[in-house]
Amino acid sequence: LASGSYCLSATLQQRVDVAVQEIISYHWDTLNPQTSVGDRLSFLRMAVFLFSQNPWSGFGDHGFAAFINSPDLNRYALQQTQEFALHSGFHNEIATNMVRSGVWGLLSSSALFVIPALFFIRSLYGGSQQAQKIAVLALGYLACTFISGMTTEVFNLKFTASFHALMFTCFISSLLVHHAVGQGSEKNEST
Repeated sequence: LASGSYCLSATLQQRVDVAVQEIISYHWDTLNPQTSVGDRLSFLRMAVFLFSQNPWSGFGDHGFAAFINSPDLNRYALQQTQEFALHSGFHNEIATNMVRSGVWGLLSSSALFVIPALFFIRSLYGGSQQAQKIAVLALGYLACTFISGMTTEVFNLKFTASFHALMFTCFISSLLVHHAVGQGSEKNEST
């Protein structure tokens, strides 16, 4: 499906080709020009550096301002890139929360994706066909949310956080009902 979409869409071809070119031309030890993918790579590197400076409690929303113009960051990130991260975040759900809240932000952001994924994967292998279909749909939604979270902060907006909570409530409650119905029928068959 992905390769077919790539072959049939000139826009997708152009964007993927530009992204690959920007990744290949990214400089690890010298300043990088401002590009969409290059800035995101620099944001990730900045987030890892800032996390290493204060891993336990993080910096809050703008507490890392003292590190802007740090020689470690100036090596690869332009001043504009650093200031953009300071004022607008790191364009990555996990990186932003990791810098904001340290280890606790990293754990909470990871748990938002990992714990539901484990529940949905477990539902793939046990239960009715209907439960398996719901689990596949839920995993698809989770994958889309995770990919989207790698390019922007998904849960910082009340609407997206509320929508995500509603979607997971629907998926999980549907699966719990199917599991309960399945266990009820097993008890009836054994008696």
